[in-house]
Amino acid sequence: MIDVRTLEIEHPEQVADRVRKVLAHIEPERVTLTTDCGLKQLPRVVAIQKMRAMVEGAAIVRRELR
Repeated sequence: MIDVRTLEIEHPEQVADRVRKVLAHIEPERVTLTTDCGLKQLPRVVAIQKMRAMVEGAAIVRRELR
């Protein structure tokens, strides 16, 4: 959902789009959004912003699924 190899901060809508692509193939109950251990290589402020984008993107999709 987020790219840990770049300092670019994804927009929540980008994350939501990626989640929607996953949900086209896997039912929502089986999907978990997480990161790999790669965030520890990023500056803390970038890692926090990336995590925030992931949380906000997930919230967008959750609202759509209700």
